[in-house]
Amino acid sequence: MSNTEQDVDEWARKLFAAIDAMDADGFADFFADDGKFVFGSFPPADGKEAVSGFVAHFFSTLKSLSHKLVTINIAGGLRYIHFEVTYVVADGQSVTIPGVETVKMDGDLISEYIIYLDPSPLQAIQASD
Repeated sequence: MSNTEQDVDEWARKLFAAIDAMDADGFADFFADDGKFVFGSFPPADGKEAVSGFVAHFFSTLKSLSHKLVTINIAGGLRYIHFEVTYVVADGQSVTIPGVETVKMDGDLISEYIIYLDPSPLQAIQASD
């Protein structure tokens, strides 16, 4: 895959479409077989199957989620994506949280995906759900 701004923007929109559709397998399909996924301070998910299992479990705790992509940058072989995510829990409460992620690619597939986000506002509304 090319690292032009337009190509990476298109790739990111497809990636986030899978996430917002809560499609765990579709999200995992973006990963190399030995890809690593880290979400905040949660333990890493190593390997495509573990990534799918982690996000499937996470999605099961939500009614829905949606992302707004703020900026996408490429530097030093990494893709940096600044976003805002709105989580909706079962009782309809929602919270919007800013975050950033770094994505390292191996060809067309993700080898490492790290999300920097404070999940405590989400956990607070889940606890009151």
